[in-house]
Amino acid sequence: KRSKRFIILGPNHTGFGSKFAVDPNTQWETPLGRCSIDTKLKTEIMKCELVDEDELSHHAEHSIEVQLPFLQYRFKRFTFLPLCVMAEGYSERFLSECDALVEVIAHILNKYTDTSIVVSSDFSHYLPDEIARKKDDLAVQRIVRLDVEGFFQTLERINASICGYAPITILMLVAKKLGMKKAELIHYSTSGEVTKDFDSVVSYAAVGFK
Repeated sequence: KRSKRFIILGPNHTGFGSKFAVDPNTQWETPLGRCSIDTKLKTEIMKCELVDEDELSHHAEHSIEVQLPFLQYRFKRFTFLPLCVMAEGYSERFLSECDALVEVIAHILNKYTDTSIVVSSDFSHYLPDEIARKKDDLAVQRIVRLDVEGFFQTLERINASICGYAPITILMLVAKKLGMKKAELIHYSTSGEVTKDFDSVVSYAAVGFK
């Protein structure tokens, strides 16, 4: 079924604003045109008391907006809900907060069946290509198995620099809540494939949940 709405989760790189923040604005604009924020999805997700309307969280953050041109190219007409997530590391408190948010997101997906989730994150940062691939493979193995605890253990063990680990965790928990058993690695690449500089790369993994 073709998606008409998207919840886009991205990490808060700046450290400013609320921990879980939607944007109070009604539209965002890219070189491909304007995208409207879905008011129904915003109303639903604000039922989670952890979520704030906070423009500061989004003001200097790039992680969500970079996904919009891809969606504009592929889907043309859609609405979206940007949710910026500030990470604090693996803890019982963080998982408890995630559980409350996951309940609301799962409810939204069941109520609005034309809705999909997109999570924006880089993987390794500024490592030699070979090392980045080895580290990322360990993390991806945990993600596709929906192994949240193993994912965090791996991040700590390999000293990973996956900036969107918190939004990824939320997506994994939503997938489990909806009864999914696993995900699939669709594509993996590093910046070295474009720049030809394999001494210091940033890496990217596309993982599908369905």
